[in-house]
Amino acid sequence: MTIWKDPRPIQEKYEEWRETSDGEVVYEAVKAAAFRLVARGFRHYGIAALFEAARYTHSLKVGPDAEGFKVNNNWRSRMARELMETEPGLDGFFELRTLHA
Repeated sequence: MTIWKDPRPIQEKYEEWRETSDGEVVYEAVKAAAFRLVARGFRHYGIAALFEAARYTHSLKVGPDAEGFKVNNNWRSRMARELMETEPGLDGFFELRTLHA
């Protein structure tokens, strides 16, 4: 059995996913959770925890898709960057590392 690997860059796949209803629901859930943490006094928090909480909640609602992923781990850092770029209240909230892919 040959497994096909999508050759497109991760950023391109992330942007495509973000335009889906799954992408919007997960993004909004992560954003809301981040702002709840800010309101509680947190200055920094890990994107992984928020991303996984959103994945869990969303997966329970919609079930698995044909590829087995509604939310790809590779998109966490992209979402952290997008949130900090587009949401002034989240600037610097997540720690970022250099992108390699």
